This record gives sequence, C-alpha cells and structure tokens, in this order.
Amino acid sequence: MIRTFIKNLFTTFIISLIISIAAICLLYAVSKKGDYAHAVPIIIMGAVYLNVMLLLLSSPVLFVSFPKIMSNGIARFLLYFSGPLVFILTSLSLPSTSDRKIYLLTGIIYIIIHAVFYYKIIKTTAK
Repeated sequence: MIRTFIKNLFTTFIISLIISIAAICLLYAVSKKGDYAHAVPIIIMGAVYLNVMLLLLSSPVLFVSFPKIMSNGIARFLLYFSGPLVFILTSLSLPSTSDRKIYLLTGIIYIIIHAVFYYKIIKTTAK
C-alpha cells in the first residue's frame, strides 16, 4: 500500500508541475510584464521549487498506509490534505503581490490533483 502512496505522490508532483508551469506562463503572458523568452526558465525553476515544497508538505500521506489511520476517515483526510492546505493558507497571508497569485495558483492546482488521487484511493479501498 505504501508503494501506491509514493507512486501517487510523485505522479501528483509531475502532473502538477506540468500544469502549473503552463498556468504560470499563461498568467505571465497575459500580464505582459516583459521579455517572455527570458522569463520562461525563471518560471520553470519557480514552479519546480513550489511543487517540491508541496511534495515535501504532502509527505505525511505515507502514514495513511497504516491500517488504523486508513480506517479512521478524519485522520486519513487530515494527513492527506494538511500540507497543501497549510501552503494555501500561508499564501493567503502574504501581502498582495504578484507572487501571491502564483503561490495560490500552484497550491490550488496541486490540491486538485492530490484530491483526485485521494478519491481513487478511497474508491479502491472501499471495495
């Protein structure tokens, strides 16, 4: 079961990374702040950094594989979503800057993909 959680974490990371890079590039292109070709490598590195941070914050997911925690719905939910939710709440506390939008966008993309894998795990364990 722990292999499933590790696989889901890294799949979430990869999918979230790709989508967040595209979304941040789109956000940057719409805002027209400067040279787009020069900004793309910086956007990619920033998205990698934020997604690695979210991956590390999601590491308590590995404890969900224990049978007692898996059977307790509240503990399972809290362990699964606490890291990304803390990231989003921290992003909301930042002063209103353009970075705040990027952090929130990355966090929301990550948590949506993370929720899809949570639903899949709940669906397979309910059988």
